[in-house]
Amino acid sequence: MKRTTLIILVLATFLIVNCSPQLTVDSVTATATSQPAVTRTPDVKPSETATPTVTPTNAPTISPIITWTPLPTFSAQEKQAKIQELLETNGGCQLPCWWGIIPGKTTWAEALHFLTPIMIEMKELGGNKEVYYEIENASEQERLMFDVSGNDRVDWISTYQPETFYTYQLHQVLALLGTPEQVYISARSTGGDFETEFPPAILVLDYTQIGVWASYGYLPARSGENISICPQDFDKTTSVYELYRTVGGRLELFDPARENHWAAPMIEVIGAYVDNTWGPETISRLEDATNMTTESFYNTFIDPASKACLETPVNLWP
Repeated sequence: MKRTTLIILVLATFLIVNCSPQLTVDSVTATATSQPAVTRTPDVKPSETATPTVTPTNAPTISPIITWTPLPTFSAQEKQAKIQELLETNGGCQLPCWWGIIPGKTTWAEALHFLTPIMIEMKELGGNKEVYYEIENASEQERLMFDVSGNDRVDWISTYQPETFYTYQLHQVLALLGTPEQVYISARSTGGDFETEFPPAILVLDYTQIGVWASYGYLPARSGENISICPQDFDKTTSVYELYRTVGGRLELFDPARENHWAAPMIEVIGAYVDNTWGPETISRLEDATNMTTESFYNTFIDPASKACLETPVNLWP
C-alpha cells in the first residue's frame, strides 16, 4: 500500500513539472524589452563642455528689416557746413561713389534718405531725379542728377561745376585715377559765344573700367591755323560756367559692370554737354586731333602749374 502511494506521488510530481509553462529565451527577451529603457547621463567633468547636436530644420530664412536712422534736422549754418564737408571730402568714398551713394548698389530710397536733410527740392523726369541744394554765396542753386533703374537702384550720377571744383579738377582727377583709357576732344570752329571766336571746347577723360567719365570745358583761342585749348585758363573763365554750366568740371559716374547697358556709346553723347545739336562729327580722339597721346597728356596736365596748350587744326572741326 505504501509502495502504491509512493508511485502515485512520484507520477503526480512529474506531471506538475512538465505541465508548467516554460520560460524560453524569446519570452525573456520580450520581458526585458517591454520594460522602459534606462538611459544613464554621462558624467561631465567641470573642465569639459557638453556640446549639443543641432538638428537642421527647414525653417524659412527671414530677410533683415531695414531700420532707418532718424533724419537729422539741420540749421541753415549746419546744412552749409555739411554740404561743404561733402564737397571737400566726398563723404570719404572713392569714385564712382558720390557722397556715399554707389551706382549699381545704392537704392534710390537710401540715397533720398541721406539727401533729404540738405536738399531744397527734388524734381522727377521719368527715371531721372534732380536734387537741388544751395552752396553759400553761389549765384543759383546747385543740382545732382540721378538715373534710377526699374529696380529702384541708382544707375548713374551726374555732377557739375562747382561740385567738382574742390577735389576733381583736371590735375586732381589725373592724380587720383591715373592715365585715362582714352581722351576725347569735342570742338567746333564756328558759332562762338561769349565774344570769342570759337565756342567752348571740351576734353573728356574716359575711365570706363572704373565707372567714371570726367569732362572739362575751356574757351579756346586761335593760334595760326590751329585752335588752342589751354587747361590752365580754367580759373580765368569762371564766368563762363555761371552762364554755361554744363561746360566744365562735370563727372558722369556709373556702375562699370553695366557698361554695355547704355544704349548710346559715350562718344555719341559728349556733344550734349554743351549743345544738343552737336553730333559725333564734333568729337575726336586725342591722338587723331592733336600731337599728344593719352600718356603724354597725363604727364603734362597732372601738373597744376603746367602752361601747356592743346593745338588742333581749325579745319578739322565743322
